[in-house]
Amino acid sequence: MSSFGIPTSGFEPAESSEKLEEERLWGSEPSDYYPVKLGDIYNNRYKVRGKLGYGGSSTIWLASDIKENRFVVLKVFALSRRGAKREPNFFSTLDEVEKTYKIEGPGGVYIRRPLDQFSITWNDPGKPPQIGTRKWTHPVLVFKPLGPSIGTLFRQRLITDQRGMTPEDVKLIIRHTLSVLDYLHTANFIHGEVHEDNLLLPFSYTGIPGFVLDEGDNPTRSKVIDKIRTVYESHSTQIASDVLPPTLCGFSNALSVSKNAKIPAVQFTGEEHSWSPQVILGIPWGKKNDIWQLGCMTWYLFEGHRLFHEGTVIGWKPSELCSRQLALMIAVLGKPSIEYLKKGQRTKDYFDSDWKWTGYRESDDGMPASATNSHKIPKTSLKAQARRLSKGTKRKEVYLDFIQKCLQWEEKDRWSAKQLLGHPWLE
Repeated sequence: MSSFGIPTSGFEPAESSEKLEEERLWGSEPSDYYPVKLGDIYNNRYKVRGKLGYGGSSTIWLASDIKENRFVVLKVFALSRRGAKREPNFFSTLDEVEKTYKIEGPGGVYIRRPLDQFSITWNDPGKPPQIGTRKWTHPVLVFKPLGPSIGTLFRQRLITDQRGMTPEDVKLIIRHTLSVLDYLHTANFIHGEVHEDNLLLPFSYTGIPGFVLDEGDNPTRSKVIDKIRTVYESHSTQIASDVLPPTLCGFSNALSVSKNAKIPAVQFTGEEHSWSPQVILGIPWGKKNDIWQLGCMTWYLFEGHRLFHEGTVIGWKPSELCSRQLALMIAVLGKPSIEYLKKGQRTKDYFDSDWKWTGYRESDDGMPASATNSHKIPKTSLKAQARRLSKGTKRKEVYLDFIQKCLQWEEKDRWSAKQLLGHPWLE
């Protein structure tokens, strides 16, 4: 036991061949992450108590603020990730915009804002230094504890009820998410990653003492990578029983844009299950890319299955996954116009010279991707996929109309967040 009351031994070791947490992420290396250890104190005030989570751009830790006698969350960014600079910059820019233009709307309350931010600068003996310096720098954001996510609660509910959440719960979540998006879009920001795991519920502080004691008496698994690096398994957070207004987080892909600006076509954003057609085809996208993502999330929370994503097949190339998603979009939304297809830098990967659908083709012989059937357009429709509500009912018609207002090929045809807040389905 360390002098901080945090265990330095007694962890259940993971097998050396087993990949743990951030090691499993595609394109990530353990050396990209700062080697946080339980009991470490950062910025002379934040003592690490346990690991809460991880992602491609950061690791998340529960810490105690020894100056103000409170618990906080540390988001420690990894190297070589655009979010390491983008998220801290987003909050600085948002603060300036709010002060200058006095953005109004209730959504601003449900943005997760940092309490503090600082950087950890160090010399990693196992990694070449950054150009022009002998050290590496990891930005850190400090937040008020929140969680679990809507996604965690939803998946937990699916275990006991295949439908997951009540319609009332889904509508509450979507209303509050739209209010945040309306606020952000009014301030000319794009979130870029609207999904259920970036919506956090209020945190139960009653569970923190148990969390700390459990980590001391029964530590989570860990894996020693080298002399300075240990990968810890995340601690399970307490699952909430009720759906309360969630807070939007995850601003690593957030962008500040002018009123009607578009983001270059080469940039992918968001989770693969909610990639918009613009993102896949290489068409510049704007604020209403968030609306597409919200539509996909609404469908998932209400129906219990993804609309445009049937799971990743081992061995598939990214283009094969995109091909399958486009095939589902064509089945559900109908074929896009030729004028729309002409805008895409990657359209030729999926359509021939006459703008007819072919699906993904291997570049060397022009043949469809083998054995995946990613090029076939399934025989289905939006109504056929919507299984929760009874056919022909007014409630189902209103619900599907809301989904259709979100999921349109052209961004200009999608409703804005403000318009969607007034949609009859949310009443």
